[in-house]
Amino acid sequence: MNGDKPAPLFFADADSAPDQSDFFVIGAPYDSSSSYRKGAALGPWAIREASYNFETLIFEHDIDLANLRICDIGDTPTVGDYQELEDAVKELAGDAISDGLVPILLGGEHSVCVPLIELMAKEHTGLVVVIIDAHLDYRDHYLGDKNSHACTHRRIADVVGQQNCMSLGVRSISPEEWIEMKASTIDPIYMDAFTLRKEGMKLAIQEIERRWPDSKIHLSLDIDGIDPSFAPGTGTPEPFGLDPLDIKELINALGSRLVGMDITEVCPPFDNHPVSEQLQSGNTAALAARLVREAMVVIQKNRN
Repeated sequence: MNGDKPAPLFFADADSAPDQSDFFVIGAPYDSSSSYRKGAALGPWAIREASYNFETLIFEHDIDLANLRICDIGDTPTVGDYQELEDAVKELAGDAISDGLVPILLGGEHSVCVPLIELMAKEHTGLVVVIIDAHLDYRDHYLGDKNSHACTHRRIADVVGQQNCMSLGVRSISPEEWIEMKASTIDPIYMDAFTLRKEGMKLAIQEIERRWPDSKIHLSLDIDGIDPSFAPGTGTPEPFGLDPLDIKELINALGSRLVGMDITEVCPPFDNHPVSEQLQSGNTAALAARLVREAMVVIQKNRN
C-alpha cells in the first residue's frame, strides 16, 4: 500500500442529509503523535472503503442499514497541530451533536476522540466512557506532549472524571502508570485482557451495569485492544488481546445506553491486504467497519 492521500469517500449507506439523520460519521485523519508505526491518518479512508464490502442487512438484528438515516460529514482537514485538530472536530461535529445525532468518529490516532468526548459530555450529563485499548495510556504527557496518543485515557478522565471511565483489554502499562494506577480508582481486574478472556466479557458488562445503571455511554475503541491476530493493521500491536466477538457482545449489551463511538488506530500500511500498488483496505479496516455497522443497528434497535 502506498502512502498517497486517497480520494474522498463516504461511509457505505450514509446517504441522508445531516438535518434528516440519526447518525453521523466523521473522519479525523491525524496521527502526528503516533510513536511506533505511522499510517493511522489513512484509517478513516480505509474503514470507509471496507464498509462497502458488507450486505446492508444485519440479519441477526433484523435491521437493514439501508433504512437507517446516516450522514457522513467528511474529514477534518489534514493538520499537524493538535489544537487545530481539536478545533476542527468541534467545528464539524458540534451542531450535529447538539441536534441529537449519534456520532461515529473514525481515526486517526486515539487522541482524536478527546474533543468529541468533550462535546458529548456537555450534551450528556454524567457521561461514562468505556475504553477498549491494549495500553493504559494514562501518562500525563509523553515526550513532552500532553495530547499524545499515549495520554488518551488521562485526557478522557480529565473530561468525564476517572470515576466515569473503564478500560478493557489493557496488557501494556508503563512503570510510572502502574504506580499511579495502584493509587487511583482505576481497576486492574476489568482492564486485564486475560481476565476478560478467561471469565468472559460478561464480567465487565456486569460491572458496568453495577457502577453505572442509568448513565449514557460512549465507546472509545482503539483497534489495538483486539488481538493483532485479528487486527494486525494498527500502529502499536500488542499480543494477547480481545476477540472481535468480545467487542460485539459489549456493543450489544450497551446498546440501549450507547450515545456515541469512536474507532481509532487502524493503520492501513500494516494491514494484511493484497499485494498491490493501489491503495486498498485490509482485514483490520473491515473489522472496524463491521463494528461500526454493529453499533449503528444496535442503537437503532434499542430506539424502536
